[in-house]
Amino acid sequence: MGTESVTLYAKWMCTVTFDKNNGSTGMGDVKEVIYNSMVSHEDLNFPGCTFLGWYTAATEGRKWNFATERVTHTMTLYAHWSFAVTIYPNNNSNPYSETVVSGGVPAA
Repeated sequence: MGTESVTLYAKWMCTVTFDKNNGSTGMGDVKEVIYNSMVSHEDLNFPGCTFLGWYTAATEGRKWNFATERVTHTMTLYAHWSFAVTIYPNNNSNPYSETVVSGGVPAA
């Protein structure tokens, strides 16, 4: 019986969770990706909201750049949204609209 050299290479995997961040049940998609590789995900559509992108935190955070960034650890990316709200101050007189982003509150 002969002996042969065998080279084994480790393949590290990371989990990327995509949180819809819109109050719906469920976290959304979960992807297993190879360490130091790129991940992709489609934009979302939620009625009455504008999808702003995938971010590293539920509020604020940094926008993930799918074209250049690589996954090096297990992480969650959060969808950020903007939506319009109408403010009715002073007993419904002079209403005005304001745009609010995920996790934010109107300025007034």
